[in-house]
Amino acid sequence: MGSRPPGSNTVLLRAAELDTDHNGLPDDWERFYFGSGYGSAGGEQHLHGNDLAPAGNGLTILQCYQQGLDPNDYYKGQAPVLGIVGGDSQFGAPNTQLPQALVVEVRDQAGNLLHSAPVNFAITAGDGQLFPSFGRTDGNGRVSVTFTTSPDIGAASVVTATAGSIPHQASVAFHVGNQQPPTPPSGVTVVQNADGSIDMTWADNSDNETDFAIQLRNAFGEWETIGSVPANTTSVHINPDRTIAQ
Repeated sequence: MGSRPPGSNTVLLRAAELDTDHNGLPDDWERFYFGSGYGSAGGEQHLHGNDLAPAGNGLTILQCYQQGLDPNDYYKGQAPVLGIVGGDSQFGAPNTQLPQALVVEVRDQAGNLLHSAPVNFAITAGDGQLFPSFGRTDGNGRVSVTFTTSPDIGAASVVTATAGSIPHQASVAFHVGNQQPPTPPSGVTVVQNADGSIDMTWADNSDNETDFAIQLRNAFGEWETIGSVPANTTSVHINPDRTIAQ
């Protein structure tokens, strides 16, 4: 838009307001959001104001300009609300795809489910593989990815889903891994026998241990591993010489 200084017939036309390709969009606005090839009559690329914005939010490019919105921002400058629907706290075998997908639900600030909303996924701690790393929500406001665990035994990972643009971003984190640590045994009892031998019993609360390490204190009061017993064992007899009875 031009303006005229008081008492003058000279019209000021600021370069920032030029629209040399006559599409209703200022040249500098086009270049800012779409790159240097846009925003001039002789440019390599041309925009049409009535085309839908690449953000996929249902607005045209011209409407984004008129409303002061980033045409690449689906969320229109508002932070979405993300929630985990499924797939959190999963553990699987090394280098194996987890059985449940990691599923995120996206809503606006009013609680409405958002369709075709973009969400980025990234491994922010640990290792593994994601597929895909970007997605858009379906008609139920949900988007999902798969996760393949690290080949390293016992590796834990964090997968973060992020939506929105800075400073209006929202995120949620999934905690996954390739092996859930065994649940510690409970109800441990220790009986010191007259001959110096020891009987120990316990309740086995896990189904993924490889064995049970047996420890006794040494002469210096430090814990010392004297041997182990197989998985699913619930008792052990320790000989007076601190060896495990076979």
